[in-house]
Amino acid sequence: MKEREFPLYLAPVLFLLMLVDTHLTAFLSNLSNFHYIWNVHLVLIVFLWAAYSLPKMPTIALSFVLGLFYDCYYLGIIGIYTVCLTVMVWLLYVFHGVIYQNLYTMFFALVIFVTGYEVILLVTQILFKLSATTSVFFISRYLAPTLLVNIILFAITLIPLKRLFK
Repeated sequence: MKEREFPLYLAPVLFLLMLVDTHLTAFLSNLSNFHYIWNVHLVLIVFLWAAYSLPKMPTIALSFVLGLFYDCYYLGIIGIYTVCLTVMVWLLYVFHGVIYQNLYTMFFALVIFVTGYEVILLVTQILFKLSATTSVFFISRYLAPTLLVNIILFAITLIPLKRLFK
């Protein structure tokens, strides 16, 4: 890993991507008449690429602040997205040697991290009685479309993000 200086433009870009995530999620879910929930994670995709070459502490701090914004924007309860997003970005650094061997390992890391992110969020929300769902609904109508749309977005953003962060 060749560590670079932390770019100051990354924070506003990730904040805008958070808003784009929300609007794309609403748009795609509306297209399917809300039979499927297509949860877009462009922010997590950018963090996957950012963890390759950016310093650890500023990136984790940025994920913490962005998690606070997610909590305020989505739930109004501070803590769930803050902890989950920060832990996911920290894990990107922990497994750095495994994830960044080639594009295939990055792709599978995306699948694993999006799945882990969604499962942790769901379990936390169920524990605090903020959500109630069945495992069949979660896997077939939430997780599968979420993985599909994020795999497509990973492929679309591959070249621009590779040039930006390598």
